Amino acid sequence: MALPRFAVVDLETSGLDARRHRMLQVAMVTVDESGTVHDQWETFVKLKWPLGRVGPTDIHGITRSMLRGAPGLRDVLDEFSERLGDSLFVAHNARFDGEFLARAARHRGSPPHLASALERRLCTLRMSRR
Repeated sequence: MALPRFAVVDLETSGLDARRHRMLQVAMVTVDESGTVHDQWETFVKLKWPLGRVGPTDIHGITRSMLRGAPGLRDVLDEFSERLGDSLFVAHNARFDGEFLARAARHRGSPPHLASALERRLCTLRMSRR
């Protein structure tokens, strides 16, 4: 019997508002309940506009030149969705990361199940505050 899997996700964004800012980098590590790592993945996300703002580089260290040659958002979301599969979405501030991913999915026509998969989540920030 397969053990439950957890997709631990982190995003870097150009700001804090999912309506105005964009994802710059996505990372995911998939583990089972024993802690065994099954998959690791990270990618930059190409900005739609060449002069798109990357936001606070002093916080995330990402520059526009680092995003050149990166896959577009639709490709990133397709890959993310495939790797997420039926794993539980886990993030430190899962609401923030989930909001960016869900908004991007709605606007880019990514796989239909992605938005619902992001609703099933575990937030380590909320857990740490308990």
